[in-house]
Amino acid sequence: MARYKIYPETSFWRRLGDPENPDLRKTSYRFFRSIQSRDRIHISKLVLLELSETPDAEERRHVLKRLWSARPKMVTTSRRAERIALELLSAGGWSEDVFADMLHVSYSMLSEVDALVTWDHGDLAREHTRKIVQAYGKRQRLSVPLIGTPEEVAEWLGLKIR
Repeated sequence: MARYKIYPETSFWRRLGDPENPDLRKTSYRFFRSIQSRDRIHISKLVLLELSETPDAEERRHVLKRLWSARPKMVTTSRRAERIALELLSAGGWSEDVFADMLHVSYSMLSEVDALVTWDHGDLAREHTRKIVQAYGKRQRLSVPLIGTPEEVAEWLGLKIR
């Protein structure tokens, strides 16, 4: 079985502690269990910063406990990642409101992960974003991750989460 490098962005981790969405939470846990011991999980300081803003302290502790149990690899942040994020914003015609999302994408590209996992259907897990990132990566000769929900990524990589 192939081993993958996976970058779950903040919305994925938040679902692990989300009492309001039991179906998404269950799917997130199934995905997490499928990758936790065999694949390499990558995170960034941005993920940790965004998770630190979780208002409920118990929920925050729960999510961070799960995150650290995976022994994630911290991606390197750099000015290049910021530049890529800004160029992606421009290429996609997005406002600065999605800069953090594009930073997650640029960290994934520079770390050469296989997939960026997200529950963000509004900005990340949609075809328009995938096309922009794919075209940018091709032009810049950068690795381009699959970008999708846990269900999509599981299907694309042949992971069983049901």
